[in-house]
Amino acid sequence: MASTVAIIGNGFDLNLGMPTSYLDFLRSPHFPASQDEKSLSSVLCRMSEIERWVDIELELVQYSAANPGRPTFQSEYNALRSALGEYINSLPVPMLDGTTHAHRLIQKLVTSHDPLVVNFNYTSSVRKLLEHAKMDSVTLTQRHWSIHGTCEDQNTIFGVDDQSPISADHPFLYKSFAPNFSARGLLRQLIEATEVHFFGHSLGPPDHMYFRGYFQHLAANHTDATVTFHYYGESGRIDLLSQVRTLCGGRVAEVRSNAHVVMEDVSA
Repeated sequence: MASTVAIIGNGFDLNLGMPTSYLDFLRSPHFPASQDEKSLSSVLCRMSEIERWVDIELELVQYSAANPGRPTFQSEYNALRSALGEYINSLPVPMLDGTTHAHRLIQKLVTSHDPLVVNFNYTSSVRKLLEHAKMDSVTLTQRHWSIHGTCEDQNTIFGVDDQSPISADHPFLYKSFAPNFSARGLLRQLIEATEVHFFGHSLGPPDHMYFRGYFQHLAANHTDATVTFHYYGESGRIDLLSQVRTLCGGRVAEVRSNAHVVMEDVSA
């Protein structure tokens, strides 16, 4: 078991200065625009114009529920997934600036005893930074999990949580249905770690299935582990704790009593 587990989300790449938000993708030439006003891409564009923000995975749930039986939905979804991969692969990874919070976490992981990096991003940034920081190839192969695949390997897992209320016509949206899906051992690794970092991961509904068991465990059991949440700004802190509240069944006080919880603002 790993002594240190790092859960890496999109905020890691954003901290590096990479334009990896879904809104960046929607505004890029890679986004598959459509003349059909009812298509998935058209709906996403309208949502982004209204909200100035969009989470495509959350919108997939709404679109599926509102469009049962739409015959072109799966092809639209596949086109979106393919275009996202092309966009991500077009982005360079910053390697020289070692002053960011993201770089500092990488240095910590490289010098940690038996680390595990659980990478939810589609980019190659974490792997390249670990290589750049001289993590040996054997450790990198064994201790870096690209849990949602990578755009480089064209095996991305892009979709929704098992409990999402989607139409019965769209089971292809479930992440757990992907051929390369595997979360085997993740819960045990989290429970047995002495140090856990959540960096740039929103803990949002599309990924609740990965973390529900862990936070329910923290709410019910004392642990000597240190759990560090790396978040961006006050709104990020509130949003993150709101997700923790959902995951642990409203028992945030118990979580913060049973574990040593550290909140670190990476916007500073």
